[in-house]
Amino acid sequence: MDYFDKNKTNPNAKMYWNVGWAYQSDSTHGTFKLYDNDQMKMYNMTVSAVREVIVPNKRFAGIIPSGTAIQNLRTTYLGDTLTRDGYHMNYGFGRYQLGLVWCSVLTGGDIDAVDYIPSQYPDVKELLPLLKESARSAIAEPFKITDSASFSTKPTP
Repeated sequence: MDYFDKNKTNPNAKMYWNVGWAYQSDSTHGTFKLYDNDQMKMYNMTVSAVREVIVPNKRFAGIIPSGTAIQNLRTTYLGDTLTRDGYHMNYGFGRYQLGLVWCSVLTGGDIDAVDYIPSQYPDVKELLPLLKESARSAIAEPFKITDSASFSTKPTP
């Protein structure tokens, strides 16, 4: 943080903390054992650390609630299928979800105004309403998992 403050070229530059997401429940990542291979324990410990250490630190302009956005998305019909290897987000909707959160927090932009769909991930178009809902909920309540009742089952075409 001192390095950032000393070397930033824009005097208005601000630091934000990205709140990481918990691993997928079946993750084989070696550090998952530190949380007893328990996704909710990992999420709760991460949130607790951010609340205790990061939020009170006035050198941070804010937090980016990526972890809560992912937990919110896990309450939808997508379930616990957001990663490609148990801990890295999948290339399509997982990363898109995080992009919505980052974009909104860092720019103050309206998530509902986002309509870009990457051509290589056309499935994002179908998922856009639930991605936006999960992101909005995380931004509104960064330390609370919000069940997505409106997307608990996959809509029929």
